[in-house]
Amino acid sequence: MPLSTTVRAALAVLSLAGAATSTLAQATFQPIDLGGAQGGLSVFCSHDGKAVSLSGAQGGIYRAMRWTELDGAVALAAPCTPNQAGESFAISANGRYVAGQAYPPGGSPAFLWSAASGLVEIGDMPGGPLACWPEAVSDDGQVVAGVGNWEPHFSGQAFRWTPGGGFAGLGYLRPHYTYSDAVAMTTDGSVIVGWSGLTGVEFRGFIWTQATGMVDLPAPPAFEGWYSPWGMTPDGAYIVGNYVHIDGSTIPIRWDSGGNILELGNVPGGPPVGAAWASSDDGNVIVGFDHYTYDATSESSIAMIWDPVNGPRDLKQVLEIEHGLNLTGWTLTSATDISGDGTVIVGFGVDPTGASACWKVEVPAKACTADINKDGLVDFADYLEFLNFFDAGC
Repeated sequence: MPLSTTVRAALAVLSLAGAATSTLAQATFQPIDLGGAQGGLSVFCSHDGKAVSLSGAQGGIYRAMRWTELDGAVALAAPCTPNQAGESFAISANGRYVAGQAYPPGGSPAFLWSAASGLVEIGDMPGGPLACWPEAVSDDGQVVAGVGNWEPHFSGQAFRWTPGGGFAGLGYLRPHYTYSDAVAMTTDGSVIVGWSGLTGVEFRGFIWTQATGMVDLPAPPAFEGWYSPWGMTPDGAYIVGNYVHIDGSTIPIRWDSGGNILELGNVPGGPPVGAAWASSDDGNVIVGFDHYTYDATSESSIAMIWDPVNGPRDLKQVLEIEHGLNLTGWTLTSATDISGDGTVIVGFGVDPTGASACWKVEVPAKACTADINKDGLVDFADYLEFLNFFDAGC
């Protein structure tokens, strides 16, 4: 006998509510052992989360490293200079290439690392200080992007490097700007995002392709002179970053491939100063930091995680309350990267001994049966989809 509309609606609501309140399965929290070194700020993972590029400091010297579950943290030393210092700033989506900054005497050129070739210095853009900061590398290792001729007071130019063409400057968004920085690229290196501006005045986001050159990333509403992307999904579908609102708050945001902007908001309970660093492939799990404060002697922040149902939250609290992990003594300062499926998150913070440390979190994939249309939201559209399936008898 057919159910009445009222009964059908009640069953659907109960089904959705039950699924929406279910919790995730067991998660794991793993400090990344750097062999006695303290973890640096640059921690990034491959698309599957199985390889991590990072930096470790020991005795005042930074070492570029790559970590895997099998090999642990391995220093990426140049064959000719086994003890060469440096930092890792980027890893390809497939985990096979790492790009970073080498620290030989006389400057800090870019390097590119692979298991086959080891660490190879690729130099810097000509015409300025030898200070190159690579921030993205393609899956085939044939494209590296970042900022060259970098100086501490934001002077430098975004570049795209290839083995055949060397360093090519990408220019600036405005004729009077003095700085540009390429922060992320698609897996094939054809699309690059970054920011460009004038120190102390304004910074704006850009998208670059060979065909269009550098063009403005759509501006958030009511921004105060500054907005910037910090990460992009490997296919270019989503870009994440932040902007300064006219009220002075710094708000994490997400762009989609259509140029639409979604304000992610700030974690309640602290200074509204945050940013989004990275996103899952579907744009529905985003990580970064919030509650940032700074003075002459110290700085602090918390790792942030966002999803469309819960909004921005303190990652440590989520792991402790929803997953039952014991993180006593840990401070999770920032979540810097996430795997494509949203199950692996990496970042840095302070361990129970007070030392700077890198960490990796892994959570089982969340199966939300209430999200029937798989858009990352549990809403009325799912209820209608449920009724369609119910009427079809499947």
